[in-house]
Amino acid sequence: MKKIILMSLVVFCLLSFRHSSYADQISYNEILSFAEVVKVQDVKKDNLYLRARNWFLKTYNVGTNVITLQDQANGELVGDAMILHSESEIFNPNMCAAGKIHYTIHIWVKDGRYKYDISNFYLVSKCSNTKWWNIKTFYKSEYDGNIMDKTVKENHDRVRTHILNDINNLISSLKEYMANATNANNDNW
Repeated sequence: MKKIILMSLVVFCLLSFRHSSYADQISYNEILSFAEVVKVQDVKKDNLYLRARNWFLKTYNVGTNVITLQDQANGELVGDAMILHSESEIFNPNMCAAGKIHYTIHIWVKDGRYKYDISNFYLVSKCSNTKWWNIKTFYKSEYDGNIMDKTVKENHDRVRTHILNDINNLISSLKEYMANATNANNDNW
């Protein structure tokens, strides 16, 4: 009797324990974001703050409209920016993935380092002029066979690719600008 109960318990435990595959571990709802702490040797917080602020002004032609928070005492800058996204009618006949990709950029500075966080990506569609969707690292749906869902996934993937290209260039620009000591001064007028 003990053997039957023990065997039943072992079988029950084995059946209830499930190995998850790699695909099950991927978070398909993970929101797209970029963040990194970057060291800049022997540079004081105030100097890094000025470099970051000047980078905002140089990068976004309307930098003062993009910056939503300037807190030099705490070493924080926040901005709301956007990328224009156009679509070819060949890829998307109804053009609903065209529009403005909005995102938030945070920069925090401390002596010898700064951190950036670029996130909260969402598309405002040209078709509806309302927030369409948050951009995620992957697009996964329960309706993979649905033709409309396939179009949404393709649109999402093109928008995400556009973001990846633009933001990688933006990050390179930020790192280059923050590493250059002359960018703290804005006296070249």
